[in-house]
Amino acid sequence: MLIRVQDYLLIVHPAVYLPDVDSFLMINAIYKEVHDMKRREKALDMGCGSGILSLTLAKFFKKVIAVDINPFAVRCTVLNAYLNGCRRHIVAFISDLFSKVERDNYDMIVFNTPYLINSKPYDFAYSGSLKLIREFILNAKEMISPQGKILFTWLFRNMKYLSRVMCEFGLDWSIVLSRKIYDEELVVIKVERS
Repeated sequence: MLIRVQDYLLIVHPAVYLPDVDSFLMINAIYKEVHDMKRREKALDMGCGSGILSLTLAKFFKKVIAVDINPFAVRCTVLNAYLNGCRRHIVAFISDLFSKVERDNYDMIVFNTPYLINSKPYDFAYSGSLKLIREFILNAKEMISPQGKILFTWLFRNMKYLSRVMCEFGLDWSIVLSRKIYDEELVVIKVERS
């Protein structure tokens, strides 16, 4: 399917998450957080889906690594990078979270998480787990540059769990943006090194 979303023309396969309110909330968070960053070398888009966040990051960073467990998502990201004129900035490949990601210092790591915890039937685009977000945070905190930022979506109702994980890992975090979606409150969390 070929669609126009904000400034982008996107090809989105039926097996790939269509950009929605959560994607736009994350785009707004990227715009809000990137402007005070002095270093903008490398960004990581975890769970890249259609590539809309990678395209946004490519406006600000010299190199964007885009990964997804879904091979159709990786193909869409590559095609959309070509279609929107920023293929030279975006490298996309299949990875189950950080399994294939080079250990490096990223200046921004974003993840529009599959935040519906234990939803049935299981779908990579929508269904998440507490274990998934814990593993993401554990790895992301080791790969963020000293002045870098980690941004990810989360449901407000699961904030107690997130608070425990952040405390356990000794991380400073805050809510950057929030938005009511149906009967839920979706937030974008920012993590920075202490």
